[in-house]
Amino acid sequence: LGNPYTSAIDAEAFIAQNDASFDQYYKALYIYNGDNYSYIGTELAGWENAGGTFGHTNILASQGFFVAARCNSSRFTFTPAMRVLNTTVPYTKSTGEAGRWPGLKVKMTCGSNEASTLIVYNDEMKAGLDPGYDIGLMSSGGGLEIYTSLISGAFGVNFARQALPVS
Repeated sequence: LGNPYTSAIDAEAFIAQNDASFDQYYKALYIYNGDNYSYIGTELAGWENAGGTFGHTNILASQGFFVAARCNSSRFTFTPAMRVLNTTVPYTKSTGEAGRWPGLKVKMTCGSNEASTLIVYNDEMKAGLDPGYDIGLMSSGGGLEIYTSLISGAFGVNFARQALPVS
C-alpha cells in the first residue's frame, strides 16, 4: 500500500481504522529498506524506539508500506482524519543509487476502467518542472483519470508521471 495523501498519515489511526482487515498476527505497517523490514505497530509506553520498529508513528506522503491482509478480499481504508503534519520522517526505498528510482505507482479501477499515475524520486530532480521526467497527462476527457500536480509552477497541468527530489 502507499499513503495516498499529500501529507503524512498517522499509522496508528490507519491500523485502528482497518483493524478487521489485518491478519491479527501481523497487525502493523511494514516498511522495507532494501535489506530488512521495520514496522509500526500499536505504541508501547517506554518502548517507542525498540529494536525492529521504524522509530516513527507517521508515514510520509507517497511512502509505500506492506500489510498482511486477513484474506484476499480484505479492504484497507484511508480517511482524511488520518492526515497529520510531519516532514521529519525519512523515506525508505528498496534499491541502491545505481538501481531503479524509488517511486510509487497509484492505480485505481472502477469496473473495467483503470487509470494510474507514477511518482518517482531522485536527488537530481526539483519540485518544479523537470522536462522529460515530469510527463503531462494527455486527457481524452472520458473515463477515469488520476494524476499529480507539481509542488511549484505549472499549476493547472495534470501529470501522468512526476519526478521529485528525495527530500
